[in-house]
Amino acid sequence: MYKEPRFRLKNGDLTVYSFMCGYVQSRQVGKNNKEIYMEHRHYHVRSFVNGQRTWDTFDWGEVTKVRKHYRSIKLKV
Repeated sequence: MYKEPRFRLKNGDLTVYSFMCGYVQSRQVGKNNKEIYMEHRHYHVRSFVNGQRTWDTFDWGEVTKVRKHYRSIKLKV
């Protein structure tokens, strides 16, 4: 029996499988935004908050670190 792959975790975050398929997790509040995506076995966390753009890159096995960093970015109106 074939089991469908999961695209989201219980908390709503995308799974590693989703990132490997090219999905992007993002959030926007007003003009501020943040996103996670995977490219060439690296995770990228980009944000634009209060006129400042940041772009951080993480290795393949650091998905927990990536999610913590993504959650630490606070978007304000």
